Amino acid sequence: MDLSLLRTCLAVYRAGSLTKAARQLGISQPAVTGQLRALEAKLEQPLFLRMPDGTVPTDAAHELVRETADALDSLEEALSRRLRPEKLSDRTVRLAGPAEIITSRVLPAVTDLVLDGLRLQISLGLTEELLAGLADGAHDTVIATSRPRHHALTSTPLMDDWARRCWRRSRSSPTPMPCRSCAGTG
Repeated sequence: MDLSLLRTCLAVYRAGSLTKAARQLGISQPAVTGQLRALEAKLEQPLFLRMPDGTVPTDAAHELVRETADALDSLEEALSRRLRPEKLSDRTVRLAGPAEIITSRVLPAVTDLVLDGLRLQISLGLTEELLAGLADGAHDTVIATSRPRHHALTSTPLMDDWARRCWRRSRSSPTPMPCRSCAGTG
């Protein structure tokens, strides 16, 4: 059963009109009519009487709405919280990366968000296995030390290769300089 048909039926039931339901659903009135006809055909019974000033639900519509409305509303609410969280605590962010980067850079940067209610699930590991987990849906975001090779993953560089070089502070200069032994390596 296509749940959008039930959602449309519920919208028409509550709005009392095909046009108002279409406006609420963000679709055209002919689309609402088509979805209602498809649901009525599937159920093999009429759900609404079409009147000049709106619709009147049949006994079948009353029964269907009574049996499905709470479940549809709960599903809609759960999906809405996942897609558009109102509060930081409405969703857990599954973050993964190398231990040294997560502990030294990321966690200090998100401390205020955590104090405001953001829930984090942290996974530590090697880049390749964490990126495989990202591709499989185990993580929402991965901080990686190399670009992902998987075609379905996108990346945004956070720092350039210079950040991974070995640096030292010279006694004669307060400006850090690359170590001679590491110069030219990345």
